[in-house]
Amino acid sequence: MKYTRSVPAAVLAVLVTAACDTSELVNPEVDGPTPNLSAAPQAQIRTQFLSESVLPAFMGGGVGVLAGALATAVYASSNGWAVVIPVEAWLGGITSAILIGAVAGLMPAVRASRLPPSVALRTV
Repeated sequence: MKYTRSVPAAVLAVLVTAACDTSELVNPEVDGPTPNLSAAPQAQIRTQFLSESVLPAFMGGGVGVLAGALATAVYASSNGWAVVIPVEAWLGGITSAILIGAVAGLMPAVRASRLPPSVALRTV
């Protein structure tokens, strides 16, 4: 089985993931009253920041895989080929998107978990 037809799907998934803008997740704007200053444990803060970077990456990877599958289907149909997109291509695109999001969010998560709440509010 040839996997060359699924290469556009994987490439598009990686490009959509790379294009996700997570700058608002790293530096959120505070609107309105000052948030509660109860100190959460470092592990909870790291988990929150990581989930805030992995979730958009997952969604971007899903959109990228769907767009790549659509592009592959159009290209294959225009050449009279059968549309074959292996499961490995779908899973590879989404998995790589999640890993890219986790790696991109790891350092901000660690930095945020080390800041006391008063310092974190001063930097916003």
